[in-house]
Amino acid sequence: MYKPHRKHNLRGHVFGDSYAVALGYGPVATPSSDLLNIANMLQRVQTSSPTSVRLPFLHRSEPFFHMPRELLILRHTKSDWSAGNVGDFKSPLAKRGKKDAPRVGAWLYREGLVPDLVISSPVQRARQTAEKVCKSMDYKKKKIQWHAEVYGADVRDLLRLLERCPPTARIVLLVGHNPGLEELVLYLAGDEPDRQADGKLLSAAALARLEMPDDWSILASGCAQLITRPRNLAD
Repeated sequence: MYKPHRKHNLRGHVFGDSYAVALGYGPVATPSSDLLNIANMLQRVQTSSPTSVRLPFLHRSEPFFHMPRELLILRHTKSDWSAGNVGDFKSPLAKRGKKDAPRVGAWLYREGLVPDLVISSPVQRARQTAEKVCKSMDYKKKKIQWHAEVYGADVRDLLRLLERCPPTARIVLLVGHNPGLEELVLYLAGDEPDRQADGKLLSAAALARLEMPDDWSILASGCAQLITRPRNLAD
């Protein structure tokens, strides 16, 4: 007989055993006959009740519950402009930036926001940011997708990049640069969010979290909801 575990950790969130099993996580086992009987009874109530009781979560053709897609837009952490004449492409992170990036990753991990897909600019300061963030989330560095077009990209470039995200990617992290990232936030959110004290939407190490439509290939202006721009992640 299947003996349920007390908890399953799923992307940083703790779910009860029935949730984990329903989603396909946890040990492979057969539910008890009592659980099956309860499910069948509720299904009969839904289909035969004279009061037309609707229990949409019992529709077998639908997911157990809806998991919205999310886009995490992260500007690289603070770069070191005193590193000599290395050029913009090879400018590394400053000491502060090297400390901030793992803290951002740790926050994402605690919030259960470990991404399914990480896209980053290959420019040195963005590369270092992405690698340090991913290390703190236990996201393998070899899975990061490096796209040169993120550097210097405008909204259209970034939208074309997001359109290629696979349908299985529920949470996507995009690491890049201003002004492209700020323009993308404005385009997707539709409304003008409050700016920070320095007048920027995304300062170094700033993160924007947006709830996205179900289809990555259809991203119209104002299609997303800006959930939060958490402050002082790196402090």
